[in-house]
Amino acid sequence: MNTLFLTLTNLKERLIETPIIKVQRELGYLFESSFVFHSACTEERINEFTEETAFKIPQDYREFLLIHDGAILFQDESGRSNPSWIIFGIDDIIDYLNKHHIPEHLYPIAKYGQTVIFVNGDRVNEGREDYLFDRSIYDSIDSEGEDIKLNFELFFERLIVSQGSHCWFWNQINSTNYSR
Repeated sequence: MNTLFLTLTNLKERLIETPIIKVQRELGYLFESSFVFHSACTEERINEFTEETAFKIPQDYREFLLIHDGAILFQDESGRSNPSWIIFGIDDIIDYLNKHHIPEHLYPIAKYGQTVIFVNGDRVNEGREDYLFDRSIYDSIDSEGEDIKLNFELFFERLIVSQGSHCWFWNQINSTNYSR
């Protein structure tokens, strides 16, 4: 079994008994969160998308879409304004592309507040596994954002294990720049 399938299966298994999970994030922030998984996408719909956009869907993200055409992860049940992670389905990608100006070789697959995770289509076409980029909605329209050196499978696993934190930036925080 692959890591994506195991991560997704085990997360959903934890949610069977208790659909709300306590999550602890950086700086001791603790909250209760819920999860929503959308119905599966069809292979035909994915193929329509790739034909319409000329984007190639990486195999690991395709596998996710065939299980769930999008998801809402770590939805804060406390009533505070803490954003949820949105894993985009096909229609979410198209909607985002229609509303935002971004470099032509990028397309979004996830969003958390002002952070959007993009697939670099050029890297996917080259067969590279490090195709994800973190980009702010405030970045200039030509900006690729920051290379997070992950594929979807690793991104998803680490997102779940880190309880929704931006774990790909953790190595940039150390004792000299950590604010207390």
